[in-house]
Amino acid sequence: AIRVIVGGLPLGHATDDEIERTGDFLRQLDLERLVLLHCTGEAAGAKLKEMLACPVVWGSAGSVLVEG
Repeated sequence: AIRVIVGGLPLGHATDDEIERTGDFLRQLDLERLVLLHCTGEAAGAKLKEMLACPVVWGSAGSVLVEG
């Protein structure tokens, strides 16, 4: 099972429908955490935070992720 996704989801120029479909897919994965990078876009990141039950946080170069 996939527990955590760390990465930029290129949704900065996505339509509302594309963001919704992405959120629906991610919700099915039952993630423990989603770490987004800048290319996700602020609006898409905010929407994914609303849609997902897991913590959705922003990462950047030099970020340190601690499990648990």
